[in-house]
Amino acid sequence: MKNLSLLRKLRALLAGALSFAFAASASADILVSSTTSGNIARYRNDGSLVNANFAKGMSGPSGIHVTKTHIYVACIGSGTVRKLNLDGTIASMNFITNVSSVIGLTSDETHLYITRNAGAVGKYNLNTGGLVAPLFITGIGTVEGITHSSGILTVVRKGNGTVNRYNTFDGSATGAVASGFVSPSAIVQDNLMNTYVADKVNGKIAKYDVLLSPINTSFISGPPGTTGLAFVNNNLAAVNNASGNVALYNSSGTLLNGSFITGLKGAFGIAYLNKNTPPAKPTLTVKGDTSVTTTKSSITLKGTSKNATSVQVKVGDAKAVKTAEVSPWSYKANLKKGKNTIVITAKGPGGKSKSVTVVVTRKVKKSAPQFPGTDR
Repeated sequence: MKNLSLLRKLRALLAGALSFAFAASASADILVSSTTSGNIARYRNDGSLVNANFAKGMSGPSGIHVTKTHIYVACIGSGTVRKLNLDGTIASMNFITNVSSVIGLTSDETHLYITRNAGAVGKYNLNTGGLVAPLFITGIGTVEGITHSSGILTVVRKGNGTVNRYNTFDGSATGAVASGFVSPSAIVQDNLMNTYVADKVNGKIAKYDVLLSPINTSFISGPPGTTGLAFVNNNLAAVNNASGNVALYNSSGTLLNGSFITGLKGAFGIAYLNKNTPPAKPTLTVKGDTSVTTTKSSITLKGTSKNATSVQVKVGDAKAVKTAEVSPWSYKANLKKGKNTIVITAKGPGGKSKSVTVVVTRKVKKSAPQFPGTDR
């Protein structure tokens, strides 16, 4: 009971600090690894692509871990850990070597901890990559995800379908265990130290408290294949290795967007980078000339847009009207006699916009002169 009381007090004390950490992720970019391409792609926090080749040339990049100064990538294909600068450039290509089947990474202030499918957790110097204990935790079967908080490592033991907690001081088990998984893979903690664990086979994401007592073992029921979890905009992002997509769920486990990020073949790990790329400025195209003369009473304008959330059309002094589709878009405008000024505007995130003006002059056909006595 004494330990339970202490852990509850610790949870309360850290909630404020961790809330700040996750609040920072609300304006942070997202990194997603692809074991197929060997690259890490960078996205804005709205899911739009910044750079598909933010970091490249790796052999099977899987887990990603970001600190205040560097990015660490587990390269399962080469059995190495690569250290990157926050701009994606290489700080150390072979920061740690000879770590076969490396998948997950986490750190405290001084050490980097990595999981190996061979059944061990290794401990290394965070700054130099120097070996501290390659077999810091052993005899735990196949392992994947790992996270750290307040001197405790929470480790996903895929081989026996459990999640266990270990002390960072000597690697000893704390006794807390979550069990009943088919094939647990990814793990992440929220600002209240609740733990979320993805089961790759059945597609479920379970939620546990700080002591790994179950809150909801079916918190999310999604498609099989989840290999990475992270918080984005205070929502939970789940990487699906099978589909190559990243889905987004709210704090209640409700699906917000199943295609938040798409098209990443071999997608595996995910992390947030505490840097924010401003939204891209919308682009807008209008098919045909922007100066038109016609005798018709209406005209249908067509075009495309990119990085836009809406397209509006304003004819003269009339109120702007949104088009039914953003891209490709079309709009039928009624014309008055004479000059008609039509402004099409694509609006995007962050208040950015792009406008194109089309001037349409409507001429009226002159009737043939009529003379007395002629038939009409």
